Amino acid sequence: MGVVTAVLSPFVPKPFTPLQWASMAPEEELKSREEGVGAAVRAVPNVRVSSSTPWDAVVQGYLGLSDRRVAAVLRAARPGKLPRSAPGLAGALASVVFREKGGGEFLPWEVIDGGLRKGALRARYEAFFR
Repeated sequence: MGVVTAVLSPFVPKPFTPLQWASMAPEEELKSREEGVGAAVRAVPNVRVSSSTPWDAVVQGYLGLSDRRVAAVLRAARPGKLPRSAPGLAGALASVVFREKGGGEFLPWEVIDGGLRKGALRARYEAFFR
């Protein structure tokens, strides 16, 4: 019998999608969820679990949802690494990644024509939670 590998990926909101207004779960919660799934699957023969680090998902969310203010944090980073201790990063994560955005809020990527209009995307977002 072969081996099945389950790959876990945390939810990361992306621009130009109905979930662009959604918040991400905090890193601690992502770690806890990953550990819970890993513990449940360990007992299943021939199943392995692979995942990226929760911090990588948080960074991905920050880079994808941020605006030009991300430049200051990126200047402080080593190539390929965004330091957790970068000045202002905790506040930036709280305002960009870990909070739900309002329907009327300006989103940095709105200056780009990305396909579906904001109203159509917002209607789909709200339909997820009905």
